[in-house]
Amino acid sequence: MHARRVLLGLAVVAASAFAIGCDDETTNPPRSDIDAGWTCDAQSGVARYGGTITNHSSKSSFYMIDIAFRVDGETVAKRSASVDDVGPGETTRVESVASDIPAAKVSCQVTNVERFKA
Repeated sequence: MHARRVLLGLAVVAASAFAIGCDDETTNPPRSDIDAGWTCDAQSGVARYGGTITNHSSKSSFYMIDIAFRVDGETVAKRSASVDDVGPGETTRVESVASDIPAAKVSCQVTNVERFKA
C-alpha cells in the first residue's frame, strides 16, 4: 500500500512538472515572440530580413527561425537564423541574409520558429 502511494505521488509530481514545462509553449508559443516591424530589403542581389524577438517564456531560450525569401511568390532561398541565451522578457535583434537573389522585389517571411531552453 505504501509503495502504491509513493508511485502515485511520483506520477503526480512528474505530471505537474510536465504541465509546467509545457505551459510556456501553450501560453506563450514561440511564434508570438517574433515582434512586429521586421524589414526585408534587397540591394545588388543580396536580401536581408531582420527584426527583433522578445522572449515571452519564463526561461532563457535559444531560437531557431526559418525564413523564406520570395520573388513573385516563388521561394528563391531558404535560410535560418538563430540566437542563443535570450533571457525571459529580453528583446534581441535577429537578421538573415540571402545572396544571389535575382530581383530587387523580394518578399520575406518567417516560416517557422522554434524555442529551446538555453
